[in-house]
Order: sequence, then structure tokens, then C-alpha cells
Amino acid sequence: MADADLPGTCPACGRSLPPAGAGGEMRCDGCGLLVREGDRSASSGPGAAGTAGAPGAVAAVGVPVAARASGSSGRRRASGRVWVGIVVVAVAAATVIATAVASGGHRAATSGGAGGAPVAALPADHLSLSSGDHVMLPGEPRQPLGFVGVFYDSSNDQRIVGRTRVGARGLDWKSAPLPKNVSSAVFALDAGRVFVGAKDQLLAFDLTRGTLAWKAQLSDEVETSCPTCFLSIGGRLIVRTRDAIVRALDPGTGRLLWQRRLEATNGKLLVAGGHLVVTDRRPKPAFNGFVGVVDLATGADVRRIQPTCPAAYDGGYIATFQPFDLIRAIPGTENVVVAVSSGSSCLQRWDLATGRQLWNVPIASASSLDDGHVLVGRTDMAIADSRRLDLFDLATGRARAMSVGQDESVKPQGLLAGLVVGVVSQTRGSDRPALAAWSRASGQRLWTRSLQGLAAFSPVDSRSTDALFSSEPGRFLVSMGGSDLRLVTLARQDTALNVETIDPSTGGTVRAVHGHYRPRYESGSYSVGLERVQGDQLVITVDSLLQTIDLGSGAVSATWPPS
Repeated sequence: MADADLPGTCPACGRSLPPAGAGGEMRCDGCGLLVREGDRSASSGPGAAGTAGAPGAVAAVGVPVAARASGSSGRRRASGRVWVGIVVVAVAAATVIATAVASGGHRAATSGGAGGAPVAALPADHLSLSSGDHVMLPGEPRQPLGFVGVFYDSSNDQRIVGRTRVGARGLDWKSAPLPKNVSSAVFALDAGRVFVGAKDQLLAFDLTRGTLAWKAQLSDEVETSCPTCFLSIGGRLIVRTRDAIVRALDPGTGRLLWQRRLEATNGKLLVAGGHLVVTDRRPKPAFNGFVGVVDLATGADVRRIQPTCPAAYDGGYIATFQPFDLIRAIPGTENVVVAVSSGSSCLQRWDLATGRQLWNVPIASASSLDDGHVLVGRTDMAIADSRRLDLFDLATGRARAMSVGQDESVKPQGLLAGLVVGVVSQTRGSDRPALAAWSRASGQRLWTRSLQGLAAFSPVDSRSTDALFSSEPGRFLVSMGGSDLRLVTLARQDTALNVETIDPSTGGTVRAVHGHYRPRYESGSYSVGLERVQGDQLVITVDSLLQTIDLGSGAVSATWPPS
């Protein structure tokens, strides 16, 4: 079969395209991009992704979705591939460098002011936004939601950083094109700047004008697997790279202030009570793990704690903390909870300000604990593991077991008034997911309601998307705020959006609202990413169409791009 007879691949997600219709157009089943078969004259119009004169090449005539492929949780980046031919696009000239500073694998350069300009005339139709590739800006909840993100501009086959608002038709400002190997980024904010971590580069933009303040080259790519590996705290920009080096930069100039090499490549960063905390281990031969409270001025530890489980917990074997062990901040305090999982297992509370251990209790097992099965409130902590759900009093460490069936596992969803709310799954036979609630006082299960075969959405901070298929019931999320408990479901069929307010004492529906979310494309499965759930507002992307939904009415308030 000749090359021209073979199906092309989508220039946005790389998936094989279906056969062309009568007009030579093909709709990608993976991301919804509309493409047209190229010809030898390559008269493709704006956004062409094919190469002139290349048989079988395709040209984009829709807006590429540069983030994901339907049918899986997780993001799939744009490959830019076609069956025949490669497009070479001119890249704008680099920003003029005024000064340069080199230190320890870090190079920072300040800008002469180029890099951002008002671009309200740039058509939003040519731009697409990836789930997780943006940061929401603080502001009045009733005002249009502002955000800074990485946008794919199909008219120029390039990615840029820009600022806009949900409902706006253009960008407030945009950056110069990002390097071709950059398809995603992470973000951090301070009072007047937005910081962008793109591969092994850092960029700092003025939040209002979009001018490039500085850029820096790192020794490795910015770590994207944790939400606290790139953050602004205490007048420092903290960056952890994949080679396990932590750096502090001056947010105004990009100047390197200090750096430290973690002995443990799986060491963590977190913030607790305004403190920057690191988990690491001592060099050979000790290898003992510890929790360090970092001095933001120097990068040295002002205090180290080394949690251990007493020998009495495991027949004479003392278990020590490891850098990968679970550690969580307690809201509103300078305290952390640590689970030691090596050998015997125990749970401890530590005061970071004094380095004092407040309590220490044995637990069944901490070896399989992950953040998705742990909830920490101000007074209680719920831990689910191996057919167990336990609630720990954070004042004393005293535990109360919640009632869980022999063939059930639980993923806690939230702590609401006197309840623990969680999703129950079956560990034997066909899974029949259900929403349930337990009394925090007695541990008894108060009610259970079937989820009718619905699957859960990936968490907001996972930077993942989930597919909605017409052959499946849909997906759900649990929203809690104040005394409200809501079950939100989205289905591919009829773009159905249902919001049920649940009576916490009985599990019954108090109020039901039915609405519709908005897809960007009408055909194929839909890829949905959760961006934010706050109060009555739900923010999602559906095939790169960002939209805010009022959970009280079930109505879409606004979208970006406007639809």
C-alpha cells in the first residue's frame, strides 16, 4: 500500500487518524482535532501542519488539543508528527540578554524588558490550553477567573506563556515562543510575578505587564511530580530539579542564593506552618533518614528530627524514618504527622518549632500508605489501608477504627462535621463503588449509597485527565464545603452534569440540579480535567475548553475560549 493510502497521525496527540471523508477532512478520535489531507500545492490555510507537496501529510484546520489522549488517566503531550514530512517553523528572536550570572549549574540572565506585550487581538480560536498547564490567579470569586498558562498557538505551531480571563476573547499578554521541546510547565506566584518552570529553564514574568524579568538555566528539569517542588515562600523561589538538587533563587533577579544536594533522590519538600521542610538521609555509612527544617536564608537545617519506632513495637527491632515515608502538615499549626514504615510501623506528631515529639502510637502498617488514602484535618486524621479505615485524634494520637467490611477497601474523601466520608470499593468480585459515611464518635457506618458504576475523577492536583465514553455511566467527584456534601457527576451522553446535595445524616438526596457542561468538539470521547473545586465553583477543562460551573445551578458561567 502506498504511503498516500495510509492514515496520517494527528499533529496534536499522535493518534492514527480515521479515513478521510468526502471533503478530505478527518476528525481525530483521540483529541478531536479537525485535520485536512494535504496535497502537492499544500494550500491548507492558517494552522497548516502538513508539508507542501508531501503526499499523505495533514493540515490542521481546527484547534489542536496539546494535552491528552482520550481513554486514559494521565496526560499525553502533542507530538507534532505527521505521516510524511516535518514542518520547520521560524522561531522569534531570543530576548536580548543584559547581564548573566553563573553559579553551580545555574545561569540567570536579566531581561531588558522584552517578552510581553498586550495581544488582545490574538484570536482565541487559534489557542488551546492543556489541563494543569496553568495557574489560577487569586481574586474576588465573583469576578471572571484569571489565569496564566502555556498556550498552543496553532496558527504558528508554537507554545507561549500568556495571561487571560475566563470569558475573554484574547490574551492580556503573551511571551516570546517557548523552545520546541517544551510542551508543559509548572507555575508559582508571588505578589507581582509569575514564575514558569519549563523543562530545565526558569522564566519570571511581571504579572501585570507580562515583561520578562529574568530567565535561568538549571542543571536538570524542574520536578513536576509534587506540588511543592516549585514554590514561592519567605521571599525565596524554591526549585527542586530531577537530579535531587534544591535551589533558592532571588525572585526579583533570579540570582542563586543557595543550593543543596539531597542524598536521597526520593527526598520530599513540603511547607508546614510557614516552614520549608525537607526529608532526606545522612550520607554513607549511616543512611539514617531525617526531617529537616530549612533556614531560608542559607539552605542549612536549623533543626533535624529523626523519627523512630520503639523496639517494643516489633519484638526488639527499632524502625527508623526513611525519606519516602509519609509526612503531612497539620493545618493551622507548625506541626507534622509522620508515618514510619520500615519494619515496625508507627505514627508520630512533631512540633517543628521546638523539635519535640508530641505523641507516638503503633499502627498496623504504613508500608503501603500514600497521600491519596490520607486526610488531615485540624483535629483528626483519617488513614485507609488494607481493608481498614482509622481515625486518629491529633491531640492524643488515639485511634478509632471505622466499620469496614471484609472484602471492602475505602478511600477517604473528607471530614465533615461529625462524619468521615469515603468511597467504598469491593476487593472481591465485581467492583460496586459506593459513597459512605461513618460517625467520627462511634466508628459505625451510618449510610451507604450506590454510585451506579461511576468511576472517580483523578484528583485536582494530579495534572491528569479522564475520558468520558458514551458506553459508560460517567465519572463522579465529591465536593464538601462547610456543612454541604455534594455528589457531582458528568457523563458523555448528552453532556449531562448532575449535582446532588446529600443529607449528611441519612445519605439521601436533598436537592438535585441537572445541567450540561460544554464540549469543545461534538464527536468522540471527551477528556476532562479537574482544575479547582472551591465552594460553589467547579473549574474543569473539557478537551482544552476551560469552564467555570456554578454547582448551585448546574450552569456553565463562562468558558475559555468563549463558546
